[in-house]
Amino acid sequence: MERCLFEIKSGTGDRVYTCPGTYEEDDKFIVMNWTEKGEDSDKVVFEVSCDKSTGRTVSRRKGNVAAVLAFEPGSETATVYKTPFGDIDMVIKTHYVNLPTLMSPALEISYEIDGQKNLFSVKRLLQNSKN
Repeated sequence: MERCLFEIKSGTGDRVYTCPGTYEEDDKFIVMNWTEKGEDSDKVVFEVSCDKSTGRTVSRRKGNVAAVLAFEPGSETATVYKTPFGDIDMVIKTHYVNLPTLMSPALEISYEIDGQKNLFSVKRLLQNSKN
């Protein structure tokens, strides 16, 4: 496991976050973890795991809003956003998942939730040290 910085882009806007986190990779999986500062004092913890053979990617979000999103290229998957105001059921339609490579260090997922197109990108910026 190595500590690193991630550049995170999400949604249809131009907002970019830089967060410290950890990166782990073996023959089968890539796992990335980071914490974002949410609204007020909420800390939002993310874990993203990618299956290298299938491209299936699972994003787990913990905080005031919690969710497990499964992205399967060319498929639709169901998920539930758990919020302080109640649960929200959603369907995710995944267009593609591009896993990080030497030529392109970013994980990129193109998907739709309820017809709204989104692009999620996580790019490892800096390798600090190995644990």
